[in-house]
Amino acid sequence: FINDGGTISIDETGLFNNTGQAEGMHIKTNASFTNQNNGQILIGQGGAGSIEDDGIRIEEEATMINDNSIIRIDNIRGRAGIRLEESSSFTNKAGGQLYIGQLNPDINSTNSIFNSIRTNDGNNQFINESCGEVYIYGEIGILNNDDSFSNAGYLFVDQDDAHENNATLTNTGIISYAQDNPIPSVSNTGFFLEPFSFEDCEITNTLSLGNSNGFTIADTWYTDANLTQPIGSYLQSSNTFTLTNLPESSPTAIYFNASKDGCAILVETSLTISDFVSGQVVWTGQENNNWHNSCNW
Repeated sequence: FINDGGTISIDETGLFNNTGQAEGMHIKTNASFTNQNNGQILIGQGGAGSIEDDGIRIEEEATMINDNSIIRIDNIRGRAGIRLEESSSFTNKAGGQLYIGQLNPDINSTNSIFNSIRTNDGNNQFINESCGEVYIYGEIGILNNDDSFSNAGYLFVDQDDAHENNATLTNTGIISYAQDNPIPSVSNTGFFLEPFSFEDCEITNTLSLGNSNGFTIADTWYTDANLTQPIGSYLQSSNTFTLTNLPESSPTAIYFNASKDGCAILVETSLTISDFVSGQVVWTGQENNNWHNSCNW
């Protein structure tokens, strides 16, 4: 089946090919499904608990490809946002965007896995290719990997519970954690980052950079996704970030661009600025003689 630029919306009752299941989509037995050319698949957008079981279940050597298109999965009451079983695969290609749990990340689930990506029972593969983007959210949900998971694009993880990685998870791209809850045992040759907390004006070893990661990281970082409010400067050669513009309010996120393979990824993580920025303003000159550098005050 090919969804070529169309929109498929699934709420409550889903598309499946065996009775007694209640997934949003169920792809099985050597079947293939491709979402391409700005196609959209919208699962569980109708409200809390719309889908009784998995958002998308792929099993028995079936395949699903998301190519330059969008998949949104929300309001899952069952086991997983995407579930892979019995030598099946999901591939998110360049320009593909997958969102799991963004609309309602704190909905209760009947299992410990909720709005997550799970692979088990055979040679399953979850592949996020270069320039692909995957976003997973959830208060309860976790990323549970028992097979093969590779990320060459951008993986954004905003989840509370500890993740389970019992097999191979390879990162040659970017993994951004919005909470202090990293995935264990990742083979990293790209880079990943965890939430930033400024207790001083400078952070050393800012990013966890893999050897020969190949990314060009922007030297100006911002507090807004439109990249209009700069907060400081990053020096890639020393992997050091310096806070240079103290915002009037307390921002909760930090943004910057990272480029590789002809595409620029907007990277985001959480941000906390400690009390060192408050109180009486006194010139210290601790950084340099620049009157406009916030770290000199």
